[in-house]
Amino acid sequence: MINQKKGINKSEKSFDALILAAGKGKRFRDSGGSVLKQVAEYESVPVIKRLYDQLSANKKIKEIIVVLSNDSSDQEVIKAAIGSNKVNYLINHDCENDNNLISFLVAAQNVENNLIVLECDCVSEETDIDKMLSSTLQNDITFSNLGSIDNYKYGGVIELSDSKEPKKIHVFSEEEMILFKKDFQGVKLFGATCFGKEALTKYKKMSQELTDKKNKYFLEVAIAYPNSFVFKTVKMSRNSFHFNTLNEFNKKS
Repeated sequence: MINQKKGINKSEKSFDALILAAGKGKRFRDSGGSVLKQVAEYESVPVIKRLYDQLSANKKIKEIIVVLSNDSSDQEVIKAAIGSNKVNYLINHDCENDNNLISFLVAAQNVENNLIVLECDCVSEETDIDKMLSSTLQNDITFSNLGSIDNYKYGGVIELSDSKEPKKIHVFSEEEMILFKKDFQGVKLFGATCFGKEALTKYKKMSQELTDKKNKYFLEVAIAYPNSFVFKTVKMSRNSFHFNTLNEFNKKS
């Protein structure tokens, strides 16, 4: 049977999509950004609008959820940028004490489908999203990557095994990244992650059981318990990027 609205064959796997957009983008503002990071314009389109349009155009996506902060003015700016009434907006009322773990839990607790989670500062192509969806089975967690870490000084890294399979997830400072590069191989983590339905059920439970959820990333469980899940990774197209500062954004836009 075909869902006429979305064109989804019900015998095929579908996904819900979650955009994490509750942050204040402090590093972006402090570095000279004049707008919320979520609505910085790439190719004349706000990055969060671009992301929403890509998800909306994908026939595998059943529902799009956007988690916002409890700042009403920020909510209005982001909603206006997206410009759609087909979004399920949720509010993170504890965003001041969160990196994005709480935002993830606010939304994911009611998701019973496969799920793709995207940080709102991700710029990639529609084909990248589709590759991730197609690669993810029920028990998988599929991480996106930007290829070699050689040109990156800090941030998220997917450690690879000798057979080039994803082994562990790390978030490194500059000093930690230097030490890692000496002895290990890895690729740069990108801000899009797919959870198969069964993996998500387990991941949510383990995330809820974390004793301290404040100022943590939603990948905390993947970082702490890599042997509990089946990891995969998909390389994004060459023009994909994410950004924290205005300078990082301007280099790509």
